[in-house]
Amino acid sequence: MQHEPIITKQIPRRGGLCTCPACLRILRRQFRALIARGANDPFFTMEAVTCLQALLPGGETRIFDAGHFALATHAPEISATIHDVFDH
Repeated sequence: MQHEPIITKQIPRRGGLCTCPACLRILRRQFRALIARGANDPFFTMEAVTCLQALLPGGETRIFDAGHFALATHAPEISATIHDVFDH
């Protein structure tokens, strides 16, 4: 018999994004951010991206032609994007 990890039962989530009060307080701080998502990611959903965009109004969003492991499969492209966003 398989059991769901305990952490997913304790932390409220919306579209793959943690929505517990402590996380939301951190996210509401004003700082530069890059919201990077793989277009085919079934776990970090567009609903979570939209939520982060609302919480991080100064953040930039980039969608990559990738899945959940975008950093592993598209490292050079994402690395270049990180430098582009944060080197200005």
